[in-house]
Amino acid sequence: MINTFALEGTLVDISPVKETERGSRFATMTLEVERAFRNSDGIYESDLIQVDLWRGVADLCTAHCKAGDIIGVQGRIQSSQLTSGEGKKFIAYNIIAEKVSLLSLRIKA
Repeated sequence: MINTFALEGTLVDISPVKETERGSRFATMTLEVERAFRNSDGIYESDLIQVDLWRGVADLCTAHCKAGDIIGVQGRIQSSQLTSGEGKKFIAYNIIAEKVSLLSLRIKA
């Protein structure tokens, strides 16, 4: 079975590292990812995609990535079956980063 994705986009936001009750470190980042096709007006639209970062990946990204950086992400998609307050069942998806690459070139003058 294969469960993998690859994204490349602009970092919009990254949260500080937090810790679960069991001691696992995590953070989330939001990437703006341009679609591969133009809409009917000839414009490339983009999507905001929230990516979950765990343990060392979370530590490295929060230390080295800043808003505006171009980021490459590889990982997996995780789903959970949940029930709303009204008793309606639905599936929630999480995008989990396994490898993150900083693609921007920063030059200090």
